[in-house]
Amino acid sequence: MLKKQSILLPLALLLGLTSCVNTNADSRLSSYAYRSASVLPVVTYDNDAYVILSREAFGKSRGTYDDFGGSRDKGEGHPVITAAREFYEEAILGETIGLTIAEVQDYIDINTTNNTGYIVAHSQGRAKNVTYITDFDCYKTKFLDSFYQARHNATDVHLKEKDRIAVVKWTVLEETFAQSKKVNDLTIKAFVLSPKTKTYHPAHIKLRPYFVKKLRPFFVGEPYTQGLSKKIRFYGE
Repeated sequence: MLKKQSILLPLALLLGLTSCVNTNADSRLSSYAYRSASVLPVVTYDNDAYVILSREAFGKSRGTYDDFGGSRDKGEGHPVITAAREFYEEAILGETIGLTIAEVQDYIDINTTNNTGYIVAHSQGRAKNVTYITDFDCYKTKFLDSFYQARHNATDVHLKEKDRIAVVKWTVLEETFAQSKKVNDLTIKAFVLSPKTKTYHPAHIKLRPYFVKKLRPFFVGEPYTQGLSKKIRFYGE
């Protein structure tokens, strides 16, 4: 069972990922023709890294777990803008941790600049996605304690897109992706946060297929093209 107390470790030290690297001076996120963007929050418990996933409440992916993200809106010129808006809406961050969209964007930017995160750009045909893997330790307790109440109080449908929260150990995610080539119906060991008791219980959860597609290359250490920053990795280019 998870404990709420933990020691924060830099995310960069927890990754330990190796891969063949190609450098490309033209790999700029500002010119990347992305169609969606997301945030994968990372937290620590007892010195172990975990990711926070959320369950889709609607649509064809209903019942599967994913990070926090969605499609690019008209007028959004950079993936961090889309990622911040989606994270703000789906995690109900205005109510859960009291941040504005602008503050969420700043937080993502800071955490991927100060060596505590990674930016994963994944291309599969026209489906180009950018995921910001972001240290969320400083907000984890407040967020996890308040998410279900915030969702219950919400009236905007955009704030009700996710209905369950789970945490998955980083190494379990690595091992699951490495051991199975499945995209559909891939399940993983997790701790699901109960909306009634606010306690975690172990369960096997089903991952959203697109979540598997876009992040498996990163977690299994496939070759990538390095962007202008060492924090940016392009897969499938």
